Amino acid sequence: PQKFSQHLFAERQVVSFNNKLYRPLTLGGIRILDGNNVSEHTTKLVGMGLWKIALLPQGPLGYDNTSVYALDDNLSPTKRLINLDPDVGRWTSARVNSFLAGNGKTLCFLSAYNNKARMMIWSLHGSKKFREVPVTYNETVTTEGNRLLVLGDGYLFCGGELTFLPSGDAAPLRFAVGASAPTPSSAAPVRRSAATITPTTPRKVQNFTPPILSGDKILVGHAAGNIYVFDTTAFAAPPSTAGNADSSP
Repeated sequence: PQKFSQHLFAERQVVSFNNKLYRPLTLGGIRILDGNNVSEHTTKLVGMGLWKIALLPQGPLGYDNTSVYALDDNLSPTKRLINLDPDVGRWTSARVNSFLAGNGKTLCFLSAYNNKARMMIWSLHGSKKFREVPVTYNETVTTEGNRLLVLGDGYLFCGGELTFLPSGDAAPLRFAVGASAPTPSSAAPVRRSAATITPTTPRKVQNFTPPILSGDKILVGHAAGNIYVFDTTAFAAPPSTAGNADSSP
């Protein structure tokens, strides 16, 4: 129905859940299509702008660039499980550059705001942050794909480089083309593998494409024009063998 399909330019996400369609609206609202019936619900939370819904193994959660939200039965935000912005609403933007994934045991929140991107693993209810690493990411390049993928015992993010962050204590693994990775904290040592093709370093970060998982292979493209194919086992392999890839222009 037109009442459901009409939306602002930034309100493009629609998710299917329990035989209904849900469209997140600006300011924290939600529009629901149940058969031919359209309804809208608002949130009591302040400081919300544009947001999205992630359908996770533990159930739907909302997120924007600085927060992760618990949702009620209408998938309307009820409280902030994770909040990185003490002055809520200060960093709202015209689009959501961040991503949220979960494996039923933990959450991975890729938060991108204020020209800073970081990959974090949290407990399911956001009460404890287990680890965090900075990542490179060109936020000005829009994408409709999901750049954050559950992989084995951790999570893979495809931004300015590939970053695999294990849920446990193992060091993160990065695969980069050209520019080097951000300097990690001393608490999170990094294993790094450099590509054999090293084009001239661009002035701005060039992103990898969102990943495609096919069997035991991960395929990603790169803005420089190459395609990389990884074995999923590479992200749990020792530094000497991890990150091997076949590339073709």
